[in-house]
Amino acid sequence: MPPASGEIYEVTYQQLLHGSTRENVLHYRALTPLITDAAIIAAVERFWFFSQVVQSINVTYSQMIVKRMTPIPLDEHIAFPTTVTVGQRSTQSMNNTVAGVYTIRTGTAGKSHRGRFYLPGVPLDFSDDGGNTYNATGSALVTAFANNLLSEFGPSGTNTAVALGVYSRVIGGTHPFTVAGWQEMTRVDAQAILGNQRRRRLGRGI
Repeated sequence: MPPASGEIYEVTYQQLLHGSTRENVLHYRALTPLITDAAIIAAVERFWFFSQVVQSINVTYSQMIVKRMTPIPLDEHIAFPTTVTVGQRSTQSMNNTVAGVYTIRTGTAGKSHRGRFYLPGVPLDFSDDGGNTYNATGSALVTAFANNLLSEFGPSGTNTAVALGVYSRVIGGTHPFTVAGWQEMTRVDAQAILGNQRRRRLGRGI
């Protein structure tokens, strides 16, 4: 697949876990300038299709906020899930503040060349005795999830609308975004140690 050459999109994925909102912000680039916004929205929902296998049934997929960032920021689209509504794992989840940590690599070292996202609702059966590392089951499934993301949205991905990557505001600027800051994903790493963090805003989780 040739390198993505279309516009950059910022997608905020919102989920609910035990009454708290969880958000992840990821950046995609349309494969060509001819991809429509409707096709982009359908394409980026595929992220949830893959993530459901590593999230507990306690996680509810609420909405995506999709915003085109180049050549100038446009008004956002609110999109509701059409194929995925809850996590797929039938076991209960770990504590609300615990999440799986994933690093997006671009092949270049440095903070401006990598990204990170957190997936809440880690199933209890992914770790033994409530520990902060994955057991064999958890490790196998989160690794498969990371590989599936790469197969879908990476340089040789099967997605026909977008590629997933990292946007560096240091390199590309913020108002507006520029294509100079876009870097395509080359690898996704599932971190072995679970993350534990919480925002200070009430009602907001990971």
